[in-house]
Amino acid sequence: MDATLPSRLVSQNYMTTTYHRTLTCDKKPPDVWKFERDTAIDRKVVFIRSTSIGLAQHAVSVAKVQQSEDFWLALLLVDPPMNDTYYPSGTKNKTGPGIHLSLRPFRGTHEDFLDAPKFSSDWTSIDGIPRGGMAAEVVQYWERDMPPCFDAKNPTLESLAYYPLKIVASEWVKYVAVMQHCMKTYEYQGDHLPDLDQFNTDLRELQSWRRRSMVSQQKIRAIVRHLKARSLHSQNGMTSGFDTGFLIEDFEIICTNLEDAGSRLENMLPVVTSLVQIFDARQSFAETTNISRLTILALLFVPLNFVSSLFSMNDTNAPGGSGFWVYFAVAVPITFLVFLIARPPTRIMKECTEWAKMRKRKRLSVPRFSSKIAKEKFPEGGCA
Repeated sequence: MDATLPSRLVSQNYMTTTYHRTLTCDKKPPDVWKFERDTAIDRKVVFIRSTSIGLAQHAVSVAKVQQSEDFWLALLLVDPPMNDTYYPSGTKNKTGPGIHLSLRPFRGTHEDFLDAPKFSSDWTSIDGIPRGGMAAEVVQYWERDMPPCFDAKNPTLESLAYYPLKIVASEWVKYVAVMQHCMKTYEYQGDHLPDLDQFNTDLRELQSWRRRSMVSQQKIRAIVRHLKARSLHSQNGMTSGFDTGFLIEDFEIICTNLEDAGSRLENMLPVVTSLVQIFDARQSFAETTNISRLTILALLFVPLNFVSSLFSMNDTNAPGGSGFWVYFAVAVPITFLVFLIARPPTRIMKECTEWAKMRKRKRLSVPRFSSKIAKEKFPEGGCA
């Protein structure tokens, strides 16, 4: 449906859309973060790194076949409810047991979009059916109330797809909530910064959100394009249906919120990149400091080894000999000289140079001042 032109959407008697159902796990999954469901059609479940939140692929299709004026058939195809068996990506068709994960909807089920019944009504129809999948939810909503402008003789495709689309919109609202939750996760406060591995994980996840945001917006815009095309066709008097303006407005608002959340996540990408660079720079400085310490130690031992090798040819200068003191007399000055050459005291040398220049200026200024005074007192060059 993403690549279908609006002119062809009008003549179609079916509607297909995909969405993501947000899930959460009791504990963080193992190193594998991409799974496949135990279903006939491959549906992936991707866990957001460093969190226990998963995004499960789902699809729903509504088709209608009109046999005569008062006889029609409608088919609703949805994915089965979530189970506990999952396979790491690429290992589903291979022999081996799957991984058992206890998943549940993120922050509970989606918000009920129908008006609550009166207190005098029967509430058992709401609490009796668990919301394990879209099939049970659609049946529950159909039992509570009929879609707007539903014609039992010749219903429109929009009226048949009304409840599935409302459920899809509710799931997209929770998808935006997951994006906002991830914003708080990637906002580092104070000096409590994670390690480099966590930085790299967050950086890869932010790059994944950039792609997810674009793909999700395309899916929502495809639904809006389909509804607008059929709504325009209905206004021309070619079909009879209900006003889809509110449903279109809901998806447009969801698309706007998703675009804003995606932009905020994308703007955090250079911030995390800068933090990774700062972290690497700090590690480089620490390693440079350690190397400098090793270099200083090497500078201290190299002259000692040289002098020791030099005097090892003479038994008189060996330890216990009469000339052993010569070793220290020669090695210590050479070590000090090598250390000064390797690490010259530039600050002290600069201060000494400035002090010498100031002393030279003072010596030059005193004779000039004295000669000037002498000429004023003794203009003819005489002596007092």
